[in-house]
Amino acid sequence: MEVNIHHVETRLSKLIELAEHGEEVIIAREGQAVVKMVPVPTKPTRRLIGSARGKIWIINDASSPEINKQIEEFLDNGLLSLEEDE
Repeated sequence: MEVNIHHVETRLSKLIELAEHGEEVIIAREGQAVVKMVPVPTKPTRRLIGSARGKIWIINDASSPEINKQIEEFLDNGLLSLEEDE
């Protein structure tokens, strides 16, 4: 949304509210954009220990020599094969 600076003087509270809700508000002077209003990022909420439960999993053989070899190859070459050998 772009508004002229003269309209800002009477509608500042409403424009701030729009910016707080994610609307990008551009303020223009004589048809030229001069200011962009965006919300100030809030401090992230603290994560509780265990809050990722069920979102992260580790395969059973994560510490096997074959997996360690594949991880080393990936780190060295950027290659990773998760398919089982036949």
